[in-house]
Amino acid sequence: MAKNVPSAEQIAEFATYIEHFQTLLNLRDWRIEATGKPAQKGALADIAVSPEDRLAVWSLGRDWGNMPINSKTLRETALHEILHVFLRPLIDACASRDDSADSLEHSAIVVLEKLLSK
Repeated sequence: MAKNVPSAEQIAEFATYIEHFQTLLNLRDWRIEATGKPAQKGALADIAVSPEDRLAVWSLGRDWGNMPINSKTLRETALHEILHVFLRPLIDACASRDDSADSLEHSAIVVLEKLLSK
């Protein structure tokens, strides 16, 4: 069975969506880069997040199975991956019962309010 592989143009399009959502979610203080390697088997994409370094590294899957590869699915997948970056500091603060959890939660709410009230 032939693989459903993103083309070079689709990978570039995915990267533009990553950059778009990075700006939209106020993550410009993060370095978000492509690994150039494929995502884990069975994943459309994945992202490794290092909050201490303010670095996130994404990979795009090399077999999307039955999922069509088009602007809509690329955009939705990029948003999903960037939301991992957006929420990671909050998740880490909650997991460690850090006092910063309340301010991180508020920051997330403010960004989501701006997006959802448009």
